[in-house]
Amino acid sequence: MTTPVAAEPRPHKPTPEQFKSIADTLAASLNERGLISSAVSVEIFSLQIARVISNLGPFADGYTITRRLEDRYGWEGDLQIAEALDDFSDLRTLEMRHAQAEWAARNDVKPPFTVGSRVSFGTEMREKGEITGVSKYTPAAYEIAVDGDADAAPPHNRRRIVHFENVAAIDAAEAAAPAEGAR
Repeated sequence: MTTPVAAEPRPHKPTPEQFKSIADTLAASLNERGLISSAVSVEIFSLQIARVISNLGPFADGYTITRRLEDRYGWEGDLQIAEALDDFSDLRTLEMRHAQAEWAARNDVKPPFTVGSRVSFGTEMREKGEITGVSKYTPAAYEIAVDGDADAAPPHNRRRIVHFENVAAIDAAEAAAPAEGAR
């Protein structure tokens, strides 16, 4: 069960336009470093990169991207190209943060629960914890101290970042019972 927070779903994957923007940044970086042939337009390289990265997961590394460009488009990759393409994951993360921040603003997303609320989350809502704040970095997400996590207490203060819509309130009877492995 999830908590509805907006009429439209949160974006989780870049759009084709966002992949193209990421590819433009990567191709420009390759060009500035003198790593791609000036005989071919940077735009063509950008289109090839966009086609490859749109079929990869969020944490693909530069080596994987380089290998796919070699296989699909005959690139002659090397370590410098792979290192430059390693920026993909960070660029994708920033693009998604921006898209999710726009989504939250457009839908006037507000936290459904307050700091101090006991909630469940995770696969089948099996994990439990206490909301300790709203994330400063991930739009529309809580910081949650997970029950039973020894590192949730000082000096570590580890928190799980969970989207608002992936959190459910713990009913009053369950909240009154002592937490399993309570801190």
